[in-house]
Amino acid sequence: MEGEEFKVEQLLKEFLILLFKSCTSFHKKTEKGMLKNVVVANCFIFTVPTDTDLEAKKRFKRVVKQVIDETCKTSRPIEMDDIYVVEEYSLLLRLNSDKPSTLIIDIGHLTCDALVKKNDEILQVNGETRGVSLIHEKIKQYDSNFDPMEVMKNLFDYRSSAELPEKYEELKTIFEDGVKEIAEPILDLILQHGCTDVVIYGAFISHDYFRKLIEKYVTNIELSEYVNRQFNYLKDEFKNPIRTPFEVSCNPDGGSSLLNGARCLIEEALLNRQGLHQLEYDRKELPCISRIGFCSFNEKKGCLCFDIVCSLFDAYVKQDTEVFIIKFRNTIDASKVENNEITKHNYKSVGIMEFERFCALEIKFKPDLKLFKKGFFLHGIVGGDNLKILLHYQEANKQYFCHAFDIPRTGRKDRIPVNDIGKVFEKENDWNTWYGAPYYIEMNIEDKDKYSTIRSSYLNQIIRGRDWKLFKELEGGELTYLPEESLVNEVQKKKRQK
Repeated sequence: MEGEEFKVEQLLKEFLILLFKSCTSFHKKTEKGMLKNVVVANCFIFTVPTDTDLEAKKRFKRVVKQVIDETCKTSRPIEMDDIYVVEEYSLLLRLNSDKPSTLIIDIGHLTCDALVKKNDEILQVNGETRGVSLIHEKIKQYDSNFDPMEVMKNLFDYRSSAELPEKYEELKTIFEDGVKEIAEPILDLILQHGCTDVVIYGAFISHDYFRKLIEKYVTNIELSEYVNRQFNYLKDEFKNPIRTPFEVSCNPDGGSSLLNGARCLIEEALLNRQGLHQLEYDRKELPCISRIGFCSFNEKKGCLCFDIVCSLFDAYVKQDTEVFIIKFRNTIDASKVENNEITKHNYKSVGIMEFERFCALEIKFKPDLKLFKKGFFLHGIVGGDNLKILLHYQEANKQYFCHAFDIPRTGRKDRIPVNDIGKVFEKENDWNTWYGAPYYIEMNIEDKDKYSTIRSSYLNQIIRGRDWKLFKELEGGELTYLPEESLVNEVQKKKRQK
């Protein structure tokens, strides 16, 4: 940040220190002469977006404890068990609806947090990274002279107005397009679960103009148009479903949904006299379908592209690719996306929720191999705790071989929202992930680790369509060396590592 390397804990700590200063007005000196915020509290509750990684929540909790110890004077010592880090869906759950099929949404700055329930069963929770910041980005792209924060502040000074002020009239299309994109995950969840009652919360729609835009773009007609836009990649059962009409209500309880949910949470604790009890809940479905994306530069298209699940490489002694986990909405038929390229021009049409930047993989062959076809495949499988990377090639004796490589996911969950899509199609220059794990990983291909896959039929089951055809057309020969200018700059990397 500003040319200086930092860890995510440092950023969180600085933010929390400012937060405590702004929330407390009374300060007192300690015996050692330190000025601390005086806080009368027995516990602290913090919210995080739905689907926040468990490791990230643990780190956040440790930083909170550290900041409380350093900056606050409390009525009694605060222990780790007194600090609660709650996913937002858990608070939305407490905003009960008596309807049998309910979708509850909270539109935040970075995420759209959602909870789907039928009767008393939680079907799905979701924290799609598609919030109001998407509109901020669109304003910046439209005209850098507009400060998005200043624009929104000025608008919310007159939140009862259903029309834009004249000076912001030129941003009308920006706001409409932004709200239409924010509405997409809402429409998708309605399509998935056939919800009849849709409740939308958020400070954003406390402004009459934005509330009316949400009501305009979350309708039965817009749902039909959404299906038409995604039609080529939808699962068959969602293409022509029998749709039950739904009703939308905005901010029915007034105030903040999260504060209202937190109040209900505390009232429950006082009533049962057992403290804050259940904060995590079982849900019937995962919020998305995950696939590996191999990122490389497409010379013909002149841009970075993602190959989904499988990628064909030229047979150089040394190759590198960035590896991402790409998350698709549950309505998408992932088999229709696999073996296709995703670029910045077509990503909107394939139902992507978000990207998870995982690692830069450097592939090195030791020693050189004589190949029948001058190329190799990478095949990726997403697991719960790790990613499995399989490398397939055909030696000069026409026999197929494979190398398997497991990479733990711990410390590698850098979520990139669709709002920041431009950053995905740029090469990552950081040596470490946000959580401190090394970003560059070497995959050494050695004879002792290979195992035979015998026949091409096995490989053909994995590598289908376009890539298999290209592989069969490759010329034969040994692995070669990349041109000097194409090699990763080792000196620069070593400097970064230091």
